[in-house]
Amino acid sequence: MKHLSGFVFFVHFCAVLGTAAQSPVCLYSDPGIPQVAFAAGEIHEAYARRGETVAELPPAGGEGNACTLKIVLQVEAGPKPQAYSIRRQGQNLTVSGSDAAGTMYGGLDVAEAVRLGTIGQMGDSEHSPNIERRGIKFNIPLDVRTPSYSDNSDSAQNNIPEMWSFDFWTEFLDEMARDRFNVLTLWSLNPFPSIVKVPEFPDVALDDVKRTLVPMDDTYSTSGSDMFRPVLLTKTETVKRMTIDEKIGFWRRVMAYARSRRIEV
Repeated sequence: MKHLSGFVFFVHFCAVLGTAAQSPVCLYSDPGIPQVAFAAGEIHEAYARRGETVAELPPAGGEGNACTLKIVLQVEAGPKPQAYSIRRQGQNLTVSGSDAAGTMYGGLDVAEAVRLGTIGQMGDSEHSPNIERRGIKFNIPLDVRTPSYSDNSDSAQNNIPEMWSFDFWTEFLDEMARDRFNVLTLWSLNPFPSIVKVPEFPDVALDDVKRTLVPMDDTYSTSGSDMFRPVLLTKTETVKRMTIDEKIGFWRRVMAYARSRRIEV
C-alpha cells in the first residue's frame, strides 16, 4: 500500500505541474469600447467551444510572458475607416484598427480563425473594405395598423411580436456585425404612429401592438399599394401591451445597440 500511495501522490503531483505549465491565451483589449468588447467576447466564446479559457487583461498592463498566445485588440486612428492590420511576432498577435469598427472586424477575424482551427496560421495582413456601406433591406411588420411592403401574409403577421422583442434585435444585430454588414434599412409605408408621438396630434400615436386574425389571400397587390384593408381591423389580436412612450424607448434602445456594433439604422 505504501508503494501505491506513493504512485498516486506522484501522479497527482505531475498533474498539478502539468496544469501549472499550461499557460492560458491572454487577451488585451479595452472593454470600454463596445465594438472591441463584442469582438473580445467572440474570441472568448470561440475558445470556450474548444474547452480553453482566455485570460482577459487590460490594454496597457498585465504580464503576458507566461501566455501561450498573446492577442492584442487596439484602436489606432487611421485615414481609412473600418480598416485594420494584423501583425504576428512569435506568440504575439496584434490587431490594430483605424477605428473601433476596424478593430471589431479584426477581432472577429481572430475569433473565426479560432473556430476554424487556423489561428496558428494567421500572419501579417492588411484589410480595408471595398464597399464602405454594406446594408440589408428589411420590410418591418410593426403592427397591422402600420403595415410594411409585405405584411399581407400570415408569416408577416406572425412575426409582428418579434419586431418588439429586444432579444430578437440583439441576436440579429450581432449576426449582422459578424457578417460585416454596417447598414440596416427598415422599410414601412407609414411607421410613425408606432414609433413617435406628435403633441399636436396625440390621437395618432398608437399604444399596444396588434396583428390581424383575418386570413390572408392572393388577391392583395405585391406592389405596396394594397397592404391595408379595413376588414383587417374587424378581427385583431393584441400581441403586446405597450404605451407609445415605451415604444419610443424600445426603438431608442435598439438603435443604441446597433451603434454598439457600428451599424447605422
